[in-house]
Amino acid sequence: TLGAVTTTGALTLSTTGAISQTAALSATALTLNGTGGAYTLANTGNSFTTLDANTGSINLYNAAAATSFGTVTTTGAFAFNTGATGAVTQTGVLTAASADLQGGTSYTLTSANSIGSVTASTGTLSLTNNRSTSTLGAVTTTGALTLSTTGTISQLASTALTATALTLNGAGNYSLANTGNSFNTLAANTGSINLYNSAGATSFGTVTTTGAFAFNTGAAGVVTQTGVLPAASADLQGG
Repeated sequence: TLGAVTTTGALTLSTTGAISQTAALSATALTLNGTGGAYTLANTGNSFTTLDANTGSINLYNAAAATSFGTVTTTGAFAFNTGATGAVTQTGVLTAASADLQGGTSYTLTSANSIGSVTASTGTLSLTNNRSTSTLGAVTTTGALTLSTTGTISQLASTALTATALTLNGAGNYSLANTGNSFNTLAANTGSINLYNSAGATSFGTVTTTGAFAFNTGAAGVVTQTGVLPAASADLQGG
């Protein structure tokens, strides 16, 4: 276990075992290494500016106002919480079996990331995930949700995405047809889309697909548009 750990510079840890904490850590740069290591560093007093990692699994809290991810690789789960007001960006690539992104005002993770499954609850989320096949669990943003992929993104059963504005980009394919989904606006420039929205009203901006576009707005939804809809085919259901 870690007690109180404070460095005025970098803090680098490496383990093939498990490290937890009983008090907060403070550093400028945090690096977590070790084959198969398991880090549970979820103390709400933790504070650091940058994160790099190459290890097994990470469960991490950072109370600092801003976090920059460098290269972060986990063979297992990656869980990150940035408190109520943090903002997260990246300079490297995030590779993980799963990523759980919690807290903060924004996550801007637009490198060529590779993540097996994503869950999130935050302000805004802009995420590029180029794994060939990936899934979304429960994803909630109080603002915009922007996804980009060159692969295929689907949803886990009994989960939903909630956002004010949904944008789907990249050359990939989206199958987001869970009936709990809720968003107000849709924009897209991608391969194909199969999408369900339970919100009462949806406004399409510019929605472009090189393949099929399928949209279902449930029993009572109303759909309007402010942009154009170029698609190889369009299947419009519900409403």
